[in-house]
Amino acid sequence: MFSRGEPSPLAQRVIETFIESLSIAQAALSPGVPLSEVAEAIAGVLAPIAPRSYTPYGHGIGMDNFEPPPLSVDSDEVAEINMIVVTHPVLIVESRRFSLGDTYLVTETGAERLSQYPLELVVV
Repeated sequence: MFSRGEPSPLAQRVIETFIESLSIAQAALSPGVPLSEVAEAIAGVLAPIAPRSYTPYGHGIGMDNFEPPPLSVDSDEVAEINMIVVTHPVLIVESRRFSLGDTYLVTETGAERLSQYPLELVVV
């Protein structure tokens, strides 16, 4: 993530909330956990700045870029070992659209974040 110049207070709040939502998603994503629970955890973090979304907060990934299962509050799928899940909630706040995501591999012990890039804002 980067910002050309100092971000506005709104953008800074959205970025901090996204980073928290990704951390919560990683902590919640484990084998046998319903994806709806992971989505509910994400929704809970995002709730103070944006209304709850019934569109997916992410999805599976494999041979194509956007694959089932959806990471949504109404999903009936559960996380399985070796499943790759992309989280990327989209928020519309004050008529501005924001999106930030990350990719995780579900392992026997939880979710492994596949990116090694730090989850922080770089100001250029």
